[in-house]
Amino acid sequence: MTLRTSFMASSLFNKLSLIFSLIAMLTAWISFVMPAWGFTGDPDNSARGYGLWRLCGQGATSPGCSDLTGWNLAWYGTVQAFATLGFLGVNLAFLLIVLQIFVDKCKGANEVAFWNFVQCIVTAVCYLIAIIVFAAEFDSTYRANPLIKQELGYSWGLAIVALVVNGIAVTILQFMEGRSAL
Repeated sequence: MTLRTSFMASSLFNKLSLIFSLIAMLTAWISFVMPAWGFTGDPDNSARGYGLWRLCGQGATSPGCSDLTGWNLAWYGTVQAFATLGFLGVNLAFLLIVLQIFVDKCKGANEVAFWNFVQCIVTAVCYLIAIIVFAAEFDSTYRANPLIKQELGYSWGLAIVALVVNGIAVTILQFMEGRSAL
């Protein structure tokens, strides 16, 4: 059976799950690796972008990046841990959907869809915790110094997109696919 034939033979719920899961996975990957969860700007215009793993300068005075490994901030470690769990969950959801569509042994196995539904809920909770903690703590970290401007970045926004697409669309579609396993 070819890939096209397998895809065409799969249910509408799995087809839509694959598309939404691919969108969630792409946004999760970009969010996970880019240093743009938040930005700060100093009075001397040396802006910095904060990612999960790196801090990068954006100005002529600070163009390089530095590794965030070793930061002893509990809230940053919390964000990193829960964002990593969410990232892994989004990728696992995609993998399980691919198995449901393209692997003969997994076709029609509603248990796979049901457990994918469950893990999508856990993934959504993990991403939600990471997003909320980062937004709350990043803002409060620089609030004491009015000269430093801060704003949440596009990677943070893409994490929200991954949360919404995977946490709502894929979760509902996988529930619909696996409802007969209940």
